Amino acid sequence: MLYHFLFLYEIPSRELESLLLIGLDLEKQGFVVAYENIPLVNYSKLRKKYFNKCDVIVVPTMYTENSLFKRVFAIAGKVRKIVNMRWEQINTEEIENDPKSFWYPQGKVREITHLCWGKKSYNSLKSIGLNKDNIELTGPVHLDFLKPVFFEYYHSRDEICMKYNIDKAKKIVLYISSFSFAEIPKYFYQHYKNILGTINLNELIELSYSSQKITLNWFSSLLDENNDIVLIYRPHPEENISKELNLFIKNHDRVLLIRDLSVKQWIKISDLIYTWISTSYVEAYYAKKPIFLIRPINIPKSQEAIIFDNLKYISDYQELKTSLIVGYQKKNTIIDEYYFVDNNEMAYKKISNVLKRKLISKYDDFIWDTDLIKHYDVLLKQYSVKQSMLSLYFMLVVFCYELNKLTNNKLSFINYLPYYHSNLSIYLKNKDLKKWKKRVPIIKKRLDAIVS
Repeated sequence: MLYHFLFLYEIPSRELESLLLIGLDLEKQGFVVAYENIPLVNYSKLRKKYFNKCDVIVVPTMYTENSLFKRVFAIAGKVRKIVNMRWEQINTEEIENDPKSFWYPQGKVREITHLCWGKKSYNSLKSIGLNKDNIELTGPVHLDFLKPVFFEYYHSRDEICMKYNIDKAKKIVLYISSFSFAEIPKYFYQHYKNILGTINLNELIELSYSSQKITLNWFSSLLDENNDIVLIYRPHPEENISKELNLFIKNHDRVLLIRDLSVKQWIKISDLIYTWISTSYVEAYYAKKPIFLIRPINIPKSQEAIIFDNLKYISDYQELKTSLIVGYQKKNTIIDEYYFVDNNEMAYKKISNVLKRKLISKYDDFIWDTDLIKHYDVLLKQYSVKQSMLSLYFMLVVFCYELNKLTNNKLSFINYLPYYHSNLSIYLKNKDLKKWKKRVPIIKKRLDAIVS
């Protein structure tokens, strides 16, 4: 089977709804569309299905030629039309102002098409020398879901409260967590250190751990003093549930830790929203919901997302108590620079038009040079063998994990297996992915009434 468009996604809760929205618009125009999660273990199945069978491939993020190999060549071959959704468009001022930072496309990746949420991102890519023909200002597709036309897409407050046994008479407080570094297994330490580069990982872990601990203490007091609120704790997709968080949940019957559904769904039915550093702040902002940053410990400017620069935040418990009553929505001009929300045209329509234009263009916007292909062919042979071995080891880890559960965690030795926790993380992510895949028909059905 041949495909006009292949959409790859990384984090389902962040990306899948938006891609289904764009894809549904294309499907209604007669195009053949496929969606695949970027494999965490073995690429061979996707390679059999898509190698040399895709006209346009849409990737979630892409920075280096290594990711060009893994996310395009190893899956679909020499696809000549590559579009980067760029799901990570907000960073610190220091990183944004450094054209050599990991955050900007390097090498041949500069020659693919990059989508931009706002004028600031568009101009940043131009400033580092990207050809304007490779940059498209489309606006943020995920914010389309907050426009009035999508009102019927969401489950109602009553439906959500019934499904999760929430007392709908109480004030629903949503906390969108970003504490993915509050507690990380030691096996992940070097992996994260390699990714973060110059950022001091120890400082980040300490900042995350201490901030979470104080925040939970404040919420504990808030719940004790206010019987009319229920707290929904939404963990970050990469967050491990810490001992402090587990204890906090056990001690309060009006706290629910929920990973299900999209953040936007929870924003829609909540009365008040808090976060630490999550850019989901922006979704609450555009949903016109009261949203506050909780910062018990000051965040260094080198680690502060640029959209939060100089933004007022809650720094003590008394301010948190006051926020329950005050609740405000202030204009944020910095956010408006980074997120271009067009009230006259949906972002998904703009992206759909970009993809169609790429498809029918007689000019290939990406040229695979001979040396790169030779290099990737060698890598592919090595990679296939390596991936097969990793798959076998992954199955061993899963077997040990499930066996350990049956023996009430008596197999302590498994914690010392090489890369046990990293493989276990993949296994648990795959379980979460299965839940999202089951929801795809439901999501498409709800979208079908909206997409014209």
